[in-house]
Amino acid sequence: MNPSTRLQRLAYSARSDSKAGYAVPAWSIPMEAPIPGHELIRAADARPTTATAIKARIRLVQVEIANLESLMAHRQAEFRATLGRERAEQLMAELLRLTADLMSAREAAANLNGELTALRALRASRPWWWRMLTSDTLG
Repeated sequence: MNPSTRLQRLAYSARSDSKAGYAVPAWSIPMEAPIPGHELIRAADARPTTATAIKARIRLVQVEIANLESLMAHRQAEFRATLGRERAEQLMAELLRLTADLMSAREAAANLNGELTALRALRASRPWWWRMLTSDTLG
């Protein structure tokens, strides 16, 4: 049947929005085979929608995900190594500073110990009565 004769047989109706149209009953539309994938309307850069193409694309995306995960693991390892190195440098600087403080404290303790020993020797070299005269207990 010619499409133009089909339109002539359909009821013509004028709609309220001043546009004319044909009322097409659903039973009059012939059932045809589904439209093949290559005839589907799609964007100019769209990929074919066959199952093998989709599976291939899924495999490519999975490989890309695996590559990105390995890159992420590598970058995390680099970051942790850098972070560990920086932390080690901070700890070494703090250790050197504390070692210098310890050495100066030991030097000060040795000086004080030498002064104390000298005072004890001076005190022991004087007679007992001299110590009584110079003590603060006598008013």
